[in-house]
Amino acid sequence: MKPIHPTHVWAIDFVHDKLRGGRSNEMLTLLDETNRQTLTVVSGTRVRVVQPRISYVIAMLIA
Repeated sequence: MKPIHPTHVWAIDFVHDKLRGGRSNEMLTLLDETNRQTLTVVSGTRVRVVQPRISYVIAMLIA
């Protein structure tokens, strides 16, 4: 879908990485596809920590 105006199309992505001590770190990123601006980044050490916050974060962005 081609974005028509800001906040028309968002991209949601999970980014996984390993920290120096071997622990994993997951981040949820939300981007506005119109201008590629980062709307938010939510970080946690496990997907179980980040995943329940997804609906809350999206609700706060559209409110």
